[in-house]
Parts: sequence; C-alpha cells; structure tokens
Amino acid sequence: MLRYLDSDTTESNISAKERRVTAQRISVGSVYTMFVNSDYYDVLQEPVPRESSTYELFGEWPELGPVVKKLFKGEELNERDEGWLREVSEETGWELNDVIDDLKNISRDPVERAEKYYSLYTEYLEEAKNYYRLNNFRQAGEKLYGAVLALIKYYAAIKGMPLIHWSRGKIERFITNNVKQELRKLFRDLLDKTQPLHEHFYEAHLDEQTFKERWIEALKLLERIHDLIRFSNTF
Repeated sequence: MLRYLDSDTTESNISAKERRVTAQRISVGSVYTMFVNSDYYDVLQEPVPRESSTYELFGEWPELGPVVKKLFKGEELNERDEGWLREVSEETGWELNDVIDDLKNISRDPVERAEKYYSLYTEYLEEAKNYYRLNNFRQAGEKLYGAVLALIKYYAAIKGMPLIHWSRGKIERFITNNVKQELRKLFRDLLDKTQPLHEHFYEAHLDEQTFKERWIEALKLLERIHDLIRFSNTF
C-alpha cells in the first residue's frame, strides 16, 4: 500500500515494500496517480487545491483526466480519447503529437520544459512563414497562433510558472496575474491580432488583403515580444 509521507510537495517520499522511493504525482479529481520507478499507482487523497493549474485544466477539460492517466501509464488510447486530444489540438493550433507530449510532461518542473516550448515556437513560426509564402493563408494563420501560445508557455516556463492551459480565457488570466505590466499589453495585443488568423483556419472569413495586413501586424509584434523575452533581463 502506498501512502504520502509529505503531501505538500510535487515530489513526495512514499513507503512501498518497506523501502523509501521518490514519486511524482498528477491529480485527477480526488485521485493522485503516482509514478514510482516506472510503475504507476492510484492513491486516494484529498482533492487537489482549486487554485492549482492542474485542477483548472481538468475542471475545464474533465475528459482529459482519464486520458492523461493513460498517457502516463503508456496505455493505448481509444477513439474517444483521441477525439478529446484532437479538440485540444484544434484549440491551440498545435500538432496532436505536441499536445500529447505536453500532457505527458504535466508534472515536470516548468523550467525543464522551457527549451522545448522555445523549440515549438521556432518550429511553428517557420512553418507559418512557409505556408504564407505558398499563399496557404489558412495554415499560415493556424501555425502562427500555435507559435504565439508556445512563446507564452516559454515565458511562463523560464519564470518557473506552470502554464498547462491552452484556452484563451486561461491564457488571458495568466497574463493578468503573472506578466509584468510593461509586457502585459503587448501579450494581449498579440492574442488579439492572432486570434482572427486562428479562426480563419476553420472559417475562412478573411479576404486575402485583410489577412495579409493582419499577418504583417501580428508578425512584427510577435518578433518584438520574442526579442524582449529572449534577450532582455528586464522581463
């Protein structure tokens, strides 16, 4: 039987088979999934605090709880699971494999994920530019939005703050509560400029000239924010 000896940390010492091991946990409702030496256990505990990012994620996407448990355990996903993951992919502009990778690493120290997010940012930005050169504006807008979310997650990670959400509302709240005032408006303007490009992927509601003008505005702002985050110690 596994039990917590220290329930206040993300890495807890637990007793298993008369020896002490280190465990990582994720919360799914009132059940913690314990990762112990490549094995997985479910341990009943108090519900995860409401202010935690994990609680908010599974509150917004309750169907993801069982999916994340399967990903941690390496179990095969069924068609319903894959459907929920595709829905998250559509919300974010990220490829399905990148969404899965992010969920698999939900319990990692965010600092350890920083360069992964930066890699996603550069990858999606390059893809967006390539699609734009090919006049595939729907894909260009979608990939640019994916790059924006990756850059915001990168900013959170280098600050040591977990940001496991993708929805616009949760991203906005993160910006309000965690981003310095000088950068806050830039992030909000960036989301405002790229959200219509993201929507264009599904709705094709922008004419070519409008898309191009919005693209240029968004790209300039994205590059400005990137330089502030990547090369300035101020933010």
